[in-house]
Amino acid sequence: YTNRMCELIHGGRRVAPVALLYYAEGEWSGAYQNDDRAAHVMADQQIEYDIIPQEVLAKPQEYRTELREGCLQVNTQEYRILIIPYSQFLTEELARGILALREYGIPVVFTEDYPEGLCNGISGEAEKELIEEIRQRTEVVPVTKLVEVIRQERLEELTLSPADGRLRYLHYVQEDGCEIWMFVNEGEKEYQGEVQLIQEAESTAYVYDAWDNLLEPAGWN
Repeated sequence: YTNRMCELIHGGRRVAPVALLYYAEGEWSGAYQNDDRAAHVMADQQIEYDIIPQEVLAKPQEYRTELREGCLQVNTQEYRILIIPYSQFLTEELARGILALREYGIPVVFTEDYPEGLCNGISGEAEKELIEEIRQRTEVVPVTKLVEVIRQERLEELTLSPADGRLRYLHYVQEDGCEIWMFVNEGEKEYQGEVQLIQEAESTAYVYDAWDNLLEPAGWN
């Protein structure tokens, strides 16, 4: 069973539309919000994310970071939005990275409130101007409203009917373009309902039972 599952997620890439910034620098420099609050809200609403360090913007060559229209690519991963948990202060490198993202049309969202200033680099009027530009070009929402913003950006990959906060999934794309969706129920009760994938084009879908090695056609709407 393990060999079959590992073979399916080998050689391709995981799909996660949301990049969630790790809160380390915020913790060191002032008041901050842990990234686990935003992570918990997104996981319960089936929003896939990766937690990334700010170095992906500060040291792009080391992390193979590329910016394209609407896309932040880090190595093989591609993100369509950056979520930043509340941090009283930012580093100058992160602040300038945020503006670079906005130049490429990549949404940047702070939870709870905007930062007050910088914890390193420039100061005085230059610092105030940089922070004000960030305020003008980004968005701030309560963490409880975060999923609504992500859905408004059309980044949701699937819907459940009925909704369930314990169902988790993994979206994986193999080298040949074949897309795999793995589901796991972390709840105590069996989930019975419908999973609808949000995709632009129709394709042939199958359900694979890795335990018994059985493949069957899946319903597709």
